[in-house]
Amino acid sequence: MSESALGAAAVNIAYAKVSLSFLQALARAIGCNWLVCLAVWMTFVALGFEHSVANTYFIPVGIFLRRVGVPPPAPIARKR
Repeated sequence: MSESALGAAAVNIAYAKVSLSFLQALARAIGCNWLVCLAVWMTFVALGFEHSVANTYFIPVGIFLRRVGVPPPAPIARKR
């Protein structure tokens, strides 16, 4: 694809996006957000990866709750 063809394609895509009605744009935004959330859930929750931003909340809250008397959960069986 030549530079002029790439530029023309970019302009056509941009024009199509700004030509959407409010409801079309809203429906696409909701659908896109749903797919992004699903991908994040599949990556971090289903596969067991750590999320450092979430940990900066949950770890201090867990420490605080333990200090005020909330008992810890039952031990989790680890896979070997």
